[in-house]
Amino acid sequence: MNRSAWNLPLGTLCGIRVTVHGSFLILLAVVGVVQWVSSGSFVAASLGLASILVIFGCVLLHELGHALAARRYGIGTRSITLLPIGGVAQLERMPEDPRQELVVALAGPAVNLVIAAAAFGLLQLAALTGSALLAPALSFLVIANVILFAFNLLPAFPMDGGRVLRAGLALRLGGARATEIAASTGKLMAVAFAVLGFLYNPMLVLIALFVWFGASQEALWTRTRASLDGMTASDAMTRDFHAVDARAPLRYAAEVMLGSQQKDYPVLDDGRIVGVLLRADVLRALSARDARLVSDVMRSGAPAARTNEPLGEVYRRLIGGPLPALPVVDGPHIVGWITREGINEYVALRRRLGAA
Repeated sequence: MNRSAWNLPLGTLCGIRVTVHGSFLILLAVVGVVQWVSSGSFVAASLGLASILVIFGCVLLHELGHALAARRYGIGTRSITLLPIGGVAQLERMPEDPRQELVVALAGPAVNLVIAAAAFGLLQLAALTGSALLAPALSFLVIANVILFAFNLLPAFPMDGGRVLRAGLALRLGGARATEIAASTGKLMAVAFAVLGFLYNPMLVLIALFVWFGASQEALWTRTRASLDGMTASDAMTRDFHAVDARAPLRYAAEVMLGSQQKDYPVLDDGRIVGVLLRADVLRALSARDARLVSDVMRSGAPAARTNEPLGEVYRRLIGGPLPALPVVDGPHIVGWITREGINEYVALRRRLGAA
C-alpha cells in the first residue's frame, strides 16, 4: 500500500501541507482507554487526550520551525506529518552549507524553548495576580517543551541533535566524514534507546528503530552522493527508451508496457515533454476504468533533468521526489531517460571497473 494512503490531511500551515499518520489515531484511542480503565472517569480520559494533543501541537510548531528556517535558504517543505513518535518535516533537501544546516536543525528546538519560556512567564504572572486556574496547564506546557527541547538535542542522528553534531563536524572534517561519525553516534544512541525501551518504555524501541534506519540511510546517501561527484545526467541516462503520446489511448500505452521492460515512460505532445506515465498509475486506472487517454493519467509538472545537470542533484530529486524516473533534455528536445535504478547500476558498474 502507498505510504501516503496512511496520511490523513489536516490542512495547511504557512502554505505547508500538514498530515497525520493513521497510527496516531490508534495512539489516541489507546491513551483514552488506558485513562478510562485506570480512573473510571470521563474527565480523566479527556484530560489525557488533551495532554497528548497539546504535546503534538508543540511538535507541529517544532517542525514548522525547521520548515520556516529552511525556507529562508530557498528550501521548500513538501509536508509536515505527525507520527506517534513525533513529527517529520519533509524538506525538499537539506542545506549543503553546514552553517545553514545548523540553523535549520536548531530552529525546531528553539521553538520549544520559546514556548516553554512564554508559558513560564505566564505562570509567574498568574502567581503574582493570584490566579491559579491556568497554573496546571501552564506548568504542563513548560515541562513538556523543556523535555522536547532536551530530547531533540540528543546526538542521535538524524534527529536534531545529530544534525547539529554533523554540521559542527562538517565545518572541520567535511560533509562525508562528518556524516559517517554522526551516523555511528546515532546508531549507538539507537542501541541505548532500545535497551531503555525494553526495560522501561516500549515507545523508545520505536524511536530506536527510527534512529537506526535513519542514520543508515543518511550515511548511504552521503556515500552515494560522494561517488557521483563530477558526473552529469548524460553519463547515467539511457538513450534507448520508449515514449508515449499524451493523446494516445491508455490501452495502447498498456500494450507498449507489455512488450517492454521499461517500467515508466515520458509523455510527449507534438514532440514536447509534457509529463511522465507510471506503470502503477496505468494499472490503477485500468482497474478503476476511469481514464481513457494517457493525458488523463500522466504526472505533469515535474521538471526534466538537463544533460549537464550534476548527477548527484538528479539523484537527490529522484530519491526525495514522487517520480522514480525523469526525462533528460538538451534544450527543448528529450534526449534520454534516467531512473533511480539506472543511476545505482551505473555507479555500481563504475566501482567494479575501478576495482578491476
